[in-house]
Amino acid sequence: MNQIGGIDVGTINNSLCYFRNGLFELIKDDRGLTTIPAVVSFDNDKIVYGKEAKENANFKPSATEIKRFLGLHSDLGDFEANDCTGYQLSQDENGKYIMKFHIDEKEEIEGSIYPEAVVALMLRDLVKRAADIEYYISDVVITVPATYSLNRIHAVLEAAKLA
Repeated sequence: MNQIGGIDVGTINNSLCYFRNGLFELIKDDRGLTTIPAVVSFDNDKIVYGKEAKENANFKPSATEIKRFLGLHSDLGDFEANDCTGYQLSQDENGKYIMKFHIDEKEEIEGSIYPEAVVALMLRDLVKRAADIEYYISDVVITVPATYSLNRIHAVLEAAKLA
């Protein structure tokens, strides 16, 4: 039987709902929150999501504003480098944004990731949260902000495929 979930990819938070026993329910994080901050933090050998990642954002490389660059291929405009926490935003040879960061405290190991991959990590985390309560999603409907351009919507689709 297909288990259907609904994911809201918001600009600040993400959420996932599922249908069980005739009711829609929202997935909760370990703190009981139904809206999960759209933040990923890279902490040495692990990736942290949601509220905990948001709390780490001041001292660990964290993708807090990365969705602003999802699906965009243009210059950085008025974006200031100091808007980034623990990472540097640049563009690849095709003009696509990429986040570069150090994943260790000695700043010896460098990593890089595209915004679509960060969103894929967030989506994967939401689906894992559903599996943790024994709801295994086989199909999903994803909503995006109404202001998203077609390029940005395609980037969310790419992230969903990566997830």
